[in-house]
Amino acid sequence: MTLVPAAVGVGLIATVLAKTPGRHVGSAAGLVNTALQIGAASGVALIGTVYFGLLDGGHPPVRSAAIGLLVVTGLYLLAAPATLILPAGRSHFTAARPQRPSPQATAADPHPSGPDSHPRRYHP
Repeated sequence: MTLVPAAVGVGLIATVLAKTPGRHVGSAAGLVNTALQIGAASGVALIGTVYFGLLDGGHPPVRSAAIGLLVVTGLYLLAAPATLILPAGRSHFTAARPQRPSPQATAADPHPSGPDSHPRRYHP
């Protein structure tokens, strides 16, 4: 039962990656992988902290483990609504595309100079 939120999260990740523009899929997959690694390490640390804290408090081991898993499940359920408020629509990367000159402008001046003569590149 506690793996149900994890399965929902994987489905949400697949949905986000499916909507990512083709040229940004590699970056998005890397970001997802990093977030999964951080989440896994944080989850293990949280479960261990709750488990050993409850053991020191005199709780039996099985009950301590169950409470630790319920805490992580609760955090999954709290994080799920946050995915609904993520921004949708165009990526900010697409806004940095260079503007191409019109055919009339290139016919009039085959070698333009000035601030718009070179293609712009996105630099983070």
